[in-house]
Amino acid sequence: MMRPSALAASVVIATTSMSHADTTELMFCAMENSSKMVSVRLDGADVTYAYGNLNEMSDLVLTTPAADVDYQPWPGVGNTIWETITFYNGDYEYVVVMGAERQDNPQKYGGITVRKAGEEIAALDCIPSSVSFDFGNYLYDAKTQAGWCLDRGAKGGWTRCD
Repeated sequence: MMRPSALAASVVIATTSMSHADTTELMFCAMENSSKMVSVRLDGADVTYAYGNLNEMSDLVLTTPAADVDYQPWPGVGNTIWETITFYNGDYEYVVVMGAERQDNPQKYGGITVRKAGEEIAALDCIPSSVSFDFGNYLYDAKTQAGWCLDRGAKGGWTRCD
């Protein structure tokens, strides 16, 4: 198991190594009971999911246009700010959730739920101290700029703006 100071240094290295002019790290964490990490970043007009060891992050890399990504932003109510982003690869879904409590010095959390053909096959939790969750409007803005509007009504989800 990685020592907390080494983990913190690893997180800093990972997040700084992925910061390019048009790249925004949306979510990052180290997985509990594992040497694996997950990163979700906005690369220009694409959203990229990367899962693997810190220096490689190549066990699984999925890239989806921001306009097409399955994204559920925080609805604006409750004691916790959270977002989910779902990536698809054939019959597999990778649902990444990250959030933070709405208070001073908030506790952050995150994880990945993996489903195959709709059935949950794995649930991985993040080490809370490793969670980097950049709550902002980056992905929301990318989707709206691509012509999508968030429907917060009974239907929910995203619809094409007229």
